[in-house]
Amino acid sequence: MAQRFVSLRSSWHRVRDSSDLNGGGIVKLCSARKLPNELKQLRKQEARAIGGYCLLLPAIAKFMSLSQWTQKICVFCAQRVKTPVAVAEAASKEQDAASVRGRKGKAFEIVEVEGSGLGAVACKDFHPGELVLTEEPLCKFESSDASLRMVERKCANLPDDLRKKVLSLEDSFSFDTKTFRGILETNGMVCESGSDSDPKALFLEVSRFNHSCNANCDYSWRDRQNCMDIYAQTIIRAGEELCIPYIDLREPRQVRQQLLKENWRFRCRCEVCCLKDFSESDRRRLRLGELSALLYSSRTSGRTLRIAKKLLKLYNDEHISAQSYKLEACKFGYRASLDLNDNEIAPRFAQLGLKSAMICHGPEHEETQAPAVWASNGLCASTASIVLSSVLSIFFPLNSIGFLGSLDAHVRSETLFFRTCISLRGFAIF
Repeated sequence: MAQRFVSLRSSWHRVRDSSDLNGGGIVKLCSARKLPNELKQLRKQEARAIGGYCLLLPAIAKFMSLSQWTQKICVFCAQRVKTPVAVAEAASKEQDAASVRGRKGKAFEIVEVEGSGLGAVACKDFHPGELVLTEEPLCKFESSDASLRMVERKCANLPDDLRKKVLSLEDSFSFDTKTFRGILETNGMVCESGSDSDPKALFLEVSRFNHSCNANCDYSWRDRQNCMDIYAQTIIRAGEELCIPYIDLREPRQVRQQLLKENWRFRCRCEVCCLKDFSESDRRRLRLGELSALLYSSRTSGRTLRIAKKLLKLYNDEHISAQSYKLEACKFGYRASLDLNDNEIAPRFAQLGLKSAMICHGPEHEETQAPAVWASNGLCASTASIVLSSVLSIFFPLNSIGFLGSLDAHVRSETLFFRTCISLRGFAIF
């Protein structure tokens, strides 16, 4: 069995250039000369659906309580397909490694930025989903007076060099002499740990990233690793300032300016806020906020699905780079499409959701694994079996008898499952 598995592994055809959302990699895989002729005629519609579900195979197999051997096959298949997410994950790992190797060459530097004080400026080109910075917090605190006083005492007792670095950070709440409390309130970032108290953390480098209403970077907290990551959300060229959003960007210009003035005492002069005619941008952003709120109050799956589609279109129209907003819409759209048994739209939401999660959170974040969780929670056994069989039928030339005859004894009990799935291969499920 092990030899057969190795031979299967060695017979793969490398699939490239499949970073689109149209299942291009699957289509090319189906065109490989060693696959059955009927699979070469796989419709693009089916390819899109299979491309969306391929990375969900391990979760589906686990959900159906299949044997460990079958689950390993599913993991193997999921790893072999060059979906946008697989491509992004591989690229992200390589970019992260390169970023670490090139840290001496500086991925970014803190310099004086015209009109913004100190800020982070890229020293190299960044691609969407590329890690810019990972930093552990200097300290954590809550918004209560007792917590702030305790952290103030800790900051006062820091070594001289570290204390000077903290005091060099911006203090928006003191007019003359900087205070540790003012620095904490100005630079504290919420750690999304699920606590009701909304704990915050202070970072020496992350605090240097300025705000933009058209931010090209976004931050992501990893609770288990106790660190904050900053990822590029769009293509960034060397010399461009690296900015993150301080506030919800789905607000009109006047509201955004008011929030920034109240909390950080500055007026945003980004390209969005400086538009001569910002009425159209305001209209779109106001609508984005309204639709996002409706996602949580919608009582029907059909309405939720329509809202999710509108949101994705508006995010593209407004050119908002932060992928966390798209991820939110994809979650709701995916669950709604499953409720409606729409097996054509569901994998598209899953695929785009995975891509968005990779860009804004990276491969190791729990949010990146969420689509697999959606699958295990949302797919019924019958749907899962059809999806699983349809994908496996592409990876293995299942002239069923030969393949099933090679299975070890401990998976013979699943023969009926595979035979049933094989018979359903021609069924138009997507």
